[in-house]
Amino acid sequence: MPESQNNAMRLLEKLHQALLNLDPAIVGPVRIADEEIVIQDGKLRLSVNFLENEGDTHSSIVHVHVNAYLDRISSKPLAGCFVGVPDRGYDPLDQIVYKWVTTAVPPIFSLMNGQAVLNAWHFSGHEPFAVSRRHGYISPLTMTTFAPNGQKNYVSKSLDANERQFLDAIQNEPLFLNATELVGDDELHFAKVTLENLKGTWVRSLEIDDHQCNIHGEPWPPKYSDSLQAAFADAPRHVMVTGYALFFKAKNDTPKSEQDEIDEAIERTVALVSQNELPELSEDAFLAAGIDPKYVHDLDSFLQLAFGRYILSQLSVGVSETYSLIKKDGSYERSIPLKTVPVFQRAMLLTPGFVNSPKYNEGFKALALSGAEVNAVNNALHNKSKPEDLQMAQPIVCEPGIEEHVWQTSFNEVMSINMEKLKTQSQVKKPWWKFW
Repeated sequence: MPESQNNAMRLLEKLHQALLNLDPAIVGPVRIADEEIVIQDGKLRLSVNFLENEGDTHSSIVHVHVNAYLDRISSKPLAGCFVGVPDRGYDPLDQIVYKWVTTAVPPIFSLMNGQAVLNAWHFSGHEPFAVSRRHGYISPLTMTTFAPNGQKNYVSKSLDANERQFLDAIQNEPLFLNATELVGDDELHFAKVTLENLKGTWVRSLEIDDHQCNIHGEPWPPKYSDSLQAAFADAPRHVMVTGYALFFKAKNDTPKSEQDEIDEAIERTVALVSQNELPELSEDAFLAAGIDPKYVHDLDSFLQLAFGRYILSQLSVGVSETYSLIKKDGSYERSIPLKTVPVFQRAMLLTPGFVNSPKYNEGFKALALSGAEVNAVNNALHNKSKPEDLQMAQPIVCEPGIEEHVWQTSFNEVMSINMEKLKTQSQVKKPWWKFW
């Protein structure tokens, strides 16, 4: 028997035994048949797929996908990706079994049982830890700590007091942020999140449906999430946190929060642009397309700005974290924090999902590239400026319903003030102001 086939059978046997060790009232009958594990007479079938190591990955590291097929629920497998590392004589397959049982099994069997089981949590799309605007189940988080002499796996009951406090704190945080935008549909999906801190810097990776939609190595926590910044301030070093979520769009949804409404309005806008169904970017076009009127003005004022900031961050262009607001009577207010604008804040947080989404990427790029700041930088680059030498002045927006002559008069005055302030604040970067 080839080595890969032998390992597959060994892993199936270990998975089979692990399932037998769980509550039979939850799991039901389990047997091995034809290189699969058959559960509840075929309601759930499991297979394994060993993958070749890529790049400079050591040959002793085992990379496996455990595929779960749910009869009559999903036509595609729920694929969990697991890695086993030889550690002080321990079988890497045992690590894979441990991780699978701890993180993948709880949401799968929760779905099959119609309630949260095996320490999984149910969510309806509005909880802090939920996949936004979706229903489903999330697994307990597990933590792996890395030490000079090897690797050891932990669940919360095995952690020391500081590690347990940290894991409990982030279990409630939006670690699956961007999953909704990544998939862009209402189907059943299986997502894996990992947070890694090896050198004092945290990064997040989000994998959905066997790597079909991915975010890899994103700096974490997000810039505009104050709660996460606080939670991670005293995080343990040299660790990896892993969790799984199974999510879907429920037919009978619960009432929407304001955040849900904003997210839907942003996603709807990106979808329309992706499908070339929004003839122009204006408040009238947003309203005609059925965008929630409550958010139309802020979408028109801040969405392109927020998306454009992703591009400018790649270019190391200096930007302002505040904006100026011109009111209907011509008066104005300067230096308002952008993070106080819910549409801007949510757009910034949702950006990684749109960037990496096969469905929404084109719409995101169209919006990001058409923003005033990006256009100003593009003009500056054509004039031979270096992006790292550019510093953007405060963006200027107006209240809804302002008359054109009032806007023009006040705009020129505010722009003049902003430019003078910018010149006194920075003698290194070249100010660039032709945007509004």
